[in-house]
Amino acid sequence: MNILIILGLGIFAFIIILITRKKDKNLMNQPQNEPLENEFEEKLYDNSEPVSVYLVSTGNNKLGILKEMRSICNVGLREGKGIIENTPSLIASQISLTEAEAIKNTLKKYGAVVEIRQ
Repeated sequence: MNILIILGLGIFAFIIILITRKKDKNLMNQPQNEPLENEFEEKLYDNSEPVSVYLVSTGNNKLGILKEMRSICNVGLREGKGIIENTPSLIASQISLTEAEAIKNTLKKYGAVVEIRQ
């Protein structure tokens, strides 16, 4: 009778070891860089850090972009034209992410390619 109990406990322990090893293997197969990517995304879109907005290229509607650039940057016609013709150029710096997204969406309506950098 004692031998049956010992064999039962041994088989039970063996099953527990197999289940534990299978879970460990599944954990090892998961990508290790995933937590780092999530941390990077959180850091990238942190609203507390100031960002800069760059005009990368203009589309076909340069006049519409020029009008918006003059109001965004508060510059004259000549300065606004210089910003548009010399891309990539800095539009705004040290602003919040929400302001940068608003500028990007406004210029995107006119076909401009805008980039936000930290």
